[in-house]
Amino acid sequence: MSSFTTRAHFPATLPDTVASYCPVCGEKLADRRLKVTPGTPCDACGQNIDRTLVWDPGIEQSFDEADCLLHESVGIFLINQARQLLLFELAKFPFGYTVSAGHVDTGELPIAAAQRELAEEVGITLPTQDLQNVGSYRIENDSCSRGADVHQWTAFVASYNGQEITLNDEGAAYAWYDLDALPNNLTVPVHVLLHEHKILAHI
Repeated sequence: MSSFTTRAHFPATLPDTVASYCPVCGEKLADRRLKVTPGTPCDACGQNIDRTLVWDPGIEQSFDEADCLLHESVGIFLINQARQLLLFELAKFPFGYTVSAGHVDTGELPIAAAQRELAEEVGITLPTQDLQNVGSYRIENDSCSRGADVHQWTAFVASYNGQEITLNDEGAAYAWYDLDALPNNLTVPVHVLLHEHKILAHI
């Protein structure tokens, strides 16, 4: 856990607006970047950085019992009538195949975040009653572009209702996959939820 982003990476007084910090020298970055292109040099120390460490009051975040930065996230596992799973390839960090997923905004209920992410990422709208909450799971080594390495995931399962799928700029391509023939390069949380927690056994 020592390699994870912790409270010690941030200033003693946390900012009340979005602020980004260099993961190498700890200096605050002038432009409040939420993400950087890997290999971007820090303005303060000149070292190349792959991401920024972000404190963002606009998302649900906290420090856990080990002082690791923890972000609240949701993931929606959409299943069609052939019991295939919808996955799309991410066009940004963290690369790999994923389900619709994202951070929970401050004050937002996980189910509302799930509905929002579905609409934003794949263009599908579902009513609350069509989303089945299958649990909340702490997932480590789940690094995001905002600097957290630990996420608390609330997972939902839903049946595909036939709406047209439209990816936003986060996805490169999508496909339906048989559950016994999933891609090898799943994102960390999708792999953990499917293979370790076996969340699809709930349906």
